[in-house]
Parts: sequence; structure tokens; C-alpha cells
Amino acid sequence: VEARTCCASILSVFHEHCDPTTTGVEDYSDRRLLVVVFVITVCGMVKSLIRHLGIRWLPEAGGCILVGVFGYLIMQHMPHVQFAFDGDMFLRIMVPPIVFEAAVKINKSAFRRHVIPICIFAIVGTLASTAFTAFILHKGSELLGRYVSTIPVR
Repeated sequence: VEARTCCASILSVFHEHCDPTTTGVEDYSDRRLLVVVFVITVCGMVKSLIRHLGIRWLPEAGGCILVGVFGYLIMQHMPHVQFAFDGDMFLRIMVPPIVFEAAVKINKSAFRRHVIPICIFAIVGTLASTAFTAFILHKGSELLGRYVSTIPVR
């Protein structure tokens, strides 16, 4: 009886949070995950080559970007392959290793030494970008008012 209750509980949580038919979350097929693992492996090999050959003008992240560009170009010329970019898959599968590697590779003493300027630039840059975007949207909606519908402000 306890096992049945436990299994029913796990099954209800699965249907509530993980089942693609009820949550609308895309199911990641084996083929898609294989492509992701392959790309990550090729990126690792390119990064190792950059380090081994002592290429100073190309950062390791730049090598990974080139892998993505060449992979895209190759896949464009293969008519039987239909693999579209999925932003949700990128955020769930690709971004965590990128952030983790950046955290591991950062020069921690230099970061601690420059934490105040980094925070100042981050805050001021975010506020300036927000103000600039708001200004452009405001002036653009005034200039194009009759062509663009806006959200009424009360």
C-alpha cells in the first residue's frame, strides 16, 4: 500500500511538472541531445587545440563560437537535417556549462581587486541602457504615433 501511494505521488508530480502533454514543455529527443553533446565535445576539442597550439589571438570562447557558426553553415547545406535553434533548449542545456566555466576560469584575485568598478559599470550601464531604450521608444512612438499603436498610460 505504501509503495502504491509513493508511486502515485511521484506520478502526479511528474504529470504536474514534467509531462510535455500537460505542461507544454518540449520533449527533448535523443537526437537533439546527441547533437548538443557532440557540439560540446567539439568545443572542448577546439579549446584544447587553442591551448595546445598556443593561439593567443583567439580566445577559447571565440573557438566555441566558430564551432557554432561552422556547424550552422554545414547544417544549412544538408537538406535532410532539420534542426532549428531552440532558445529554451539553449537556456536549459547550454547556458549552465558556459556560466560554470566562466566562474571557474575567472581570475579571482583580479575580480576581488576590481569588484567596485565592475559593480559601478554594471549598475550605471544597466540604468543607462534602460534610459536610452525608454527614450528611443518614447520618441519613436511620438514620431510614428499614427502608424504604431501604443499602450495607453493613465
